[in-house]
Amino acid sequence: ILLGWHVLMALFAMQLFRCPVQDGATCYRVNTSLPCPEFCSNQIEGECYFSYSELWDHCPWSPHQNFNTFALSLAQLFFTTTTDGSFTSNMQNAMRSSDSIWPGLIFFLIFYFVSFYGITNLLICVILDEFEPSDKLKADLQIEEFRKAAVEKLSGRMMKEGHSVEDIEQAIDEQKDIDSYIRMMKEEEAKEVRPEVWSLFLLRPPQPNATAPELDKNFRWYIRNLVESSLFLYFMMLTILVSTIFLALASTIPSESVVDSSVMDSADLIFFVIFAFEFLVKVVDRGILFEGPGAYFREGWNFLDFFLLLFQGLDILGLNGMKAFRVLRVLRPFRSLRFLNKVRVLQQLLVAFADSLYQVISLVALWVIAFLVFGVIGMSMFSGQLYSCNDKDFTGWPINPDEEVGSKVGWRENCVGSYVSFKGRDGEYLVASYSPTGILMPRSWANPTQGISQATFSFDNFAMACQILYEIAILRGLTTYIYIAGDSTSVGQQPIQQEISPNIIYFVFWILFSGFFVLQMIIGVLIDSINRQTGTALLTTKQRNWARIKVRMENLIMLKQLEIPRGFRKFCWLLCNDSRFQNFYSFIILFNIIIMMSESYNQPDWWSNIMNVLNWLFLALYILEIIIKVIAYRREFVEDPWNIFDTLVVGTSILDAILSSGGKRSGIQALRVLRIIRVFRTLRLVRRSPRLMLILNTLVSSAPSIGAVCGFILIYVFIFAIIGNQVFAGVKHGNALNKHNNFDSPWSGMLTLFVLITGDGWQAVMRDVAIAPPYCTPSSEVNRLLSLGYNIVDNTVSSDCGNEAASYIFFDLFIMIGWNILRSMFIAVMMENFFIFKNAYSSSLSEGHLESYRKTWQDMDVGGKGTLPLYMLEPFLRNLQANYNPLGISALESAFRFHTIRTEIALTVKPNARGVIEVPFNRLLVILGMYAVGPPALEYTDMVSRTRDVTWYAKLTAASKILALHRGVKTRARRAEQRKGRSAMSIFTEKGKGAWKEEDRGKSDAKGKPKPAVASVSELAMSTLASQDLERKLEHLEGFSQKLHNKLFDGDLETNSSATPSTDSQ
Repeated sequence: ILLGWHVLMALFAMQLFRCPVQDGATCYRVNTSLPCPEFCSNQIEGECYFSYSELWDHCPWSPHQNFNTFALSLAQLFFTTTTDGSFTSNMQNAMRSSDSIWPGLIFFLIFYFVSFYGITNLLICVILDEFEPSDKLKADLQIEEFRKAAVEKLSGRMMKEGHSVEDIEQAIDEQKDIDSYIRMMKEEEAKEVRPEVWSLFLLRPPQPNATAPELDKNFRWYIRNLVESSLFLYFMMLTILVSTIFLALASTIPSESVVDSSVMDSADLIFFVIFAFEFLVKVVDRGILFEGPGAYFREGWNFLDFFLLLFQGLDILGLNGMKAFRVLRVLRPFRSLRFLNKVRVLQQLLVAFADSLYQVISLVALWVIAFLVFGVIGMSMFSGQLYSCNDKDFTGWPINPDEEVGSKVGWRENCVGSYVSFKGRDGEYLVASYSPTGILMPRSWANPTQGISQATFSFDNFAMACQILYEIAILRGLTTYIYIAGDSTSVGQQPIQQEISPNIIYFVFWILFSGFFVLQMIIGVLIDSINRQTGTALLTTKQRNWARIKVRMENLIMLKQLEIPRGFRKFCWLLCNDSRFQNFYSFIILFNIIIMMSESYNQPDWWSNIMNVLNWLFLALYILEIIIKVIAYRREFVEDPWNIFDTLVVGTSILDAILSSGGKRSGIQALRVLRIIRVFRTLRLVRRSPRLMLILNTLVSSAPSIGAVCGFILIYVFIFAIIGNQVFAGVKHGNALNKHNNFDSPWSGMLTLFVLITGDGWQAVMRDVAIAPPYCTPSSEVNRLLSLGYNIVDNTVSSDCGNEAASYIFFDLFIMIGWNILRSMFIAVMMENFFIFKNAYSSSLSEGHLESYRKTWQDMDVGGKGTLPLYMLEPFLRNLQANYNPLGISALESAFRFHTIRTEIALTVKPNARGVIEVPFNRLLVILGMYAVGPPALEYTDMVSRTRDVTWYAKLTAASKILALHRGVKTRARRAEQRKGRSAMSIFTEKGKGAWKEEDRGKSDAKGKPKPAVASVSELAMSTLASQDLERKLEHLEGFSQKLHNKLFDGDLETNSSATPSTDSQ
């Protein structure tokens, strides 16, 4: 699909954007005796230059970037799909290549959105589909996990009681009802109270406790309360935060530090004392290791805290004169990891990452193998071929080997002498834009360089080849390397600029494998790990939906009883609940947003006047809406968050209007920025679209997980910022390293890394901090100048050189984890929550059905008590059925299903003081939901239990039905005896002996009339009474129950109404 889409759009692009390529560099090289070309007709001092209009109007494509051939067109669209940054440049050039800007704008917007947000993300879906097992396999795995848990429970229990291995195996083989055995053991464990143990084998257990609640309080009781106090937890988290801020305020460059070194040392000592106190109280409370399962070192996260405390103590010893421990300062940034032992969500995220570590390492190993293969191939193709002469006019083929030295032929031995340069290596003019003045520079033969550090890149050795491949795999700045390699010819020859080169195929295959396969596989692995961590990996789609909707059911709040007001309030109330009123204000909001979008800087006065009038009109309408709602709802107005939000927006709009009319431009006038809040009125429109609500619910539900990912990224960036400050502080500024992006302080390092973690310009920063002499001043030179008496601006900086090896290791590792893994975790969290709501949107039970249930309950629960009498269950379900709610449709699927639900409610809901069974709002909702989705929507352990319960309720319902028929027969028999004076039972006995047979069902009676189903049931009951053969009929009932059990277990009752037992079977 991806290939076909690119081929189709490449053909379209050729027709729209092809034009003769004009190289702007030829403008100042034309013969002054000839007229200037049409595309650069601005003549200055005999030279030709572009005017600004010609810069825009001429064909904007370069020899590398154009759509003049199919191959070039296909390559340009492929690079656009990779998000290399060529999307914006290609779109702007396309807008310039035709008379109108719209073809280029529309073409590239459509192409990019379909390619990047559509087709390429299908790769993730395909990968997730491969990771996702089938529902049948999930069911088998659930059974396997269930049996494994049973075996572990059984074997652990018997080993604890002193049984041998043979006894355990025999017990497992003989165990017929493992789930009931597990349930029994869980009940026993719940009743069992674990005794408290001595701490450090010296301190008594905390008293009072569960085993001795009558004892007086002792020392450990107070320690236990302190450790488990939420205030203590918040205090420790605040301490960690403050200590982290202090680390960020310090810098290896004293002039960049916000806090003095002595203050930092004192604060470090205070923090150490606090963390040491935390360690001691936890050890006193729980013990060290051998005291029991709750001991301090029995929890892995405590090991992290202990080692950080140990290293911090050794660091303090290093500050006090022990130089051997000063090296531990490099571990200071890891102190922020203490947050992991305090925030449970961060722990879950890290555990999910740890669970996926094996698969991620496997992918990285596969990636390394690909690096080996492609690296060797790249060396064989491009080794020694990227060298070029810095004189860009140094092109052509050797015509005469005896030409004088310095002539412009494209071979290495002729790249000598000097030349006049108008542009530097970065493409910028050396003197002024389009200036005829150049700089005399010597020619040199070297590999391509980047940045002020003049760091080279090539395929001359394996390490550099892998570095280039790694940078291309990140899909940032890849075209720079591809075009240079594509222009290569042979060893010792000047590269020749070509439109398209077969060498591009090598890079295309590498991008497809690395960027479109390996990196997407990492996202798939992390999503699978998060599923396993949250317990949803082995759940089928129905089970996931039920797990989510059940939580929603249990926490659903019923609507208050409607009280329609009287008089004028009634008019306002009816108006607020009228759909036409809501649609009118939706239109007003949309129209208001359009007017706000039409505002522009330095707009005409007449349009400003119109906008001012319209804004006052909109404000009046919004105020009127709030007044009407306040009159209609009164106190209930503030209970709706949307009403609070609307009031806030209207209040800021009133304040903005007052300030605007005042004409003041200072002071409180700054509050006009609150007008931005008006834009959020569009969220009211979201509520009217289920699809938009799906996305909004995804964002809201993802907030805790996204917050955890952001917190983890913050810790990660902070650690690398501190390390960067220790390694790259004071490095000379270059093209990308400047006063905004640098590592002179931890704060500036964090800002720099937050930009780089998006993949934007990280290669340029990496090469800037790799600067080495002679492009910087080494420490030896600084010391020499100081010895000669020279004054240095900042004598705290010993050198402004970087470290090439450290720069590659630092940035490659940072981008590997930050860009490839942490960014992927962010995407994984969002996609997991999106799939949950997506499945819920299309499931049998959705939010709309719950809302229908709430409204139906509101109508039936007149007193607003929150309970419904059992005798009102059937009319309540009828109303749900009339609204096409599956909660009511499923319950009234048959009379037998309805009576089964009544039986379950009667057995599980306690009667009130008057002996009346009243089922609560949430309890009835959950019961109806379980019948609507069926037992297969439950996890296996719950499904087994639920199937057994439903079977039992069905048996009781069938038995009560037969008992009711039996009583009816007896009643009719007594009445007949009273009327006719003889025993009806004897008549029934004569007619009933062996008369009822299975094959007689549905046949006609003696008069030719069809036998109704109820008559067959009556015959069954009478035959049972007459023959005194209750056991045989109960066996028939037991067989029916077993069939019902099988139907429920297989899930047929959920979709197939014919699976419901017939009246005759009842």
